[in-house]
Amino acid sequence: MNSILACIDFSDVTDRILSETGRLAKALGAQVQLFHVIPPSADLVMLAPGGVMGAIPPPDPSDVSVRLNALTTQLSAMGVITSHKVERGDVVSLILSEAQALQPERIILGSHGHGRIYKLLVGSVAEAILRRSKVPVLVIPSLV
Repeated sequence: MNSILACIDFSDVTDRILSETGRLAKALGAQVQLFHVIPPSADLVMLAPGGVMGAIPPPDPSDVSVRLNALTTQLSAMGVITSHKVERGDVVSLILSEAQALQPERIILGSHGHGRIYKLLVGSVAEAILRRSKVPVLVIPSLV
């Protein structure tokens, strides 16, 4: 059975990822696995105006599961067989590892269009996945 790995980060692009995932899953007759990675707390840094930095506490995995359950229900209502998974660790490594285990037809993820400074400090998950994935990757851009 075909499958799609949809990487969810609960950003402003999540609804668009879910919509495109549902559309593509129906067209391919594919099952969907929604996947969320909770990054190590050291990676969660907020850059505020004026250069003030502060750590953002990582989300509670049970809260993430509740949110993923809601998204799973939305896709199931569209007739798409859907499951979800939450992991904690390096986002890029875990997405690539999950893709290797699942062997999906596609990986779908969002891009936030951050500038060069953000990419220098934090990096780009979408860019890293595009470079290292062995399966096609569909990147859904943010509208902001």
